[in-house]
Amino acid sequence: MHIFAPASNPNVSVQLTKLLGGYEFAEGLHVHRSPSCPYFPLTRFPSLLKILSAAGSEADVLISEFHPFHCAGFEGIITKALTKKPLILDVHDIAASQATLFQLYKKNENFCYNACDGLVVCSDEAKEYANEITKKEIHVVPNGVNFKSYANVKKEETQKLRKDLGLEDSLVIGFSGSLTKQNGLEYLIRAMPYVLKEVNDVKLLIVGGGAEEQRLRSMVKELGIESKVVFTGGVSYEKVPTYLSVMDICTAPFPRGNEFKTNFPLKLVEYMACGKPIVVTEGPVLRRIVTSSKSGIVVDSEDEVSLANGITRLLSSDSLRKQLGEKGRHYAAGFDWDILADKMYSFIKRFG
Repeated sequence: MHIFAPASNPNVSVQLTKLLGGYEFAEGLHVHRSPSCPYFPLTRFPSLLKILSAAGSEADVLISEFHPFHCAGFEGIITKALTKKPLILDVHDIAASQATLFQLYKKNENFCYNACDGLVVCSDEAKEYANEITKKEIHVVPNGVNFKSYANVKKEETQKLRKDLGLEDSLVIGFSGSLTKQNGLEYLIRAMPYVLKEVNDVKLLIVGGGAEEQRLRSMVKELGIESKVVFTGGVSYEKVPTYLSVMDICTAPFPRGNEFKTNFPLKLVEYMACGKPIVVTEGPVLRRIVTSSKSGIVVDSEDEVSLANGITRLLSSDSLRKQLGEKGRHYAAGFDWDILADKMYSFIKRFG
């Protein structure tokens, strides 16, 4: 099987190497790395030459990632038109209503949904949304994890990392993900003073890097809680399970927004697979997953007091944290990569 994956890098020589180079071979897959800069669509199209050179002769079915605002997906649409091969769009996000170019993104979304042969979406809510746009066949394949790597972190690794991060004597509230406005970290940080009024021996661990990191660090300093917040910066994917294992509570403080009505964040499955109780904000998918799994508490979006109350409730009860964590781990076993790969393959075969 041949897979074309983007390899964004600002270094021009690296981009050219990816464009002109061959492929990586892993577990039976030919992985071709194509250069791209997601926010500037013209940089995506040189990789079309590379895609067409292999897809035209090798592919039975084309699968293209789709983002309405990154112009991701147009490579697939063009390749389909030139090769006459069936195309499945793997949809990750929907057009955000608060975006400046919302109407343009929406037209792009409508065009691509109807130009492909089928869609894969990450949630039942995303399927309902897509059904209002297209009559094409739609299949739900949610985000997932290598379940064993999350469920079986060694205790000694957890203890060592807690010590290295200065968290040995504290309860740990955690977040893992990119530090962007879309992840709502500012509300989690603002919730900390309220939490600390009720529970003093607690720290906030923020795992990940991103554009908002300096602003969030400044916010922590302004609130006078620097000794209670630990930023790790970016962490390699294989180390994420160990970082999650040191947390006592995991959070997903997403703000309000159209896109959060359909998005199924990967972090939810990661948290549950590690057996951690979750505090999430309002949103159809977040509420459904946490309610169905009985793995956590749902609080109001963009409300630091409500968020703090949910966190404090879990911090006050070891038995509740354990109960919710065990239920979440059991639920997450159904999101293992092998299970989801079978679901994906069964859909792809309909077009081959």
